[in-house]
Amino acid sequence: MELDVLNFIKPDLVILIPVLIGLGRILKSSERVCNQDIPLYLTITSIFLASSYILSVNAYENAPVEYIANLVFKGVVQGTLCASLAIFGHQLTKQTLDKDKKG
Repeated sequence: MELDVLNFIKPDLVILIPVLIGLGRILKSSERVCNQDIPLYLTITSIFLASSYILSVNAYENAPVEYIANLVFKGVVQGTLCASLAIFGHQLTKQTLDKDKKG
């Protein structure tokens, strides 16, 4: 059984992954942001952007509250997945490069 994580992310939202990686690099170069907090900032940003996109594409006037809540939930899940892949990808690359330098 093959598990491809990108199958769980909406194709329109895959662009968030490189955007989040770039944002993470910008935050890392900032002296105001602690490195520990970067994953939290990326996750919050990703959830906001994914939820905003999903709501703007799918919401309609006089939509039931349950429908809107479902869209927000989808945005939270999609945003969390995108942030997780961005953070995991960065850490995997970083640790692989550090391992090559050492040995």
